[in-house]
Amino acid sequence: MAEHWTCIECENLYDDSDGDTDERMCNKCLDRIIEMREKEVKEIEAEIGNFLLWYYHKNYDESTGEVRNLYDAIDHYVSEVR
Repeated sequence: MAEHWTCIECENLYDDSDGDTDERMCNKCLDRIIEMREKEVKEIEAEIGNFLLWYYHKNYDESTGEVRNLYDAIDHYVSEVR
């Protein structure tokens, strides 16, 4: 008979075939956490993309064909957009 453990998230029983004994969670809870983290990563990627678009449009100097200092732009972005 397989040994069972209690999931630290949902408190359902699981064994080594339907959960992770190192993480002390069932697969259902682990999948939910992974999905939440993937969503957070996508949101961060979108924020970075928005920043890069803003940065390019605000800091491109047509006369020189160059983009201004990135560190100054980050400060302006945080104060203007957020």
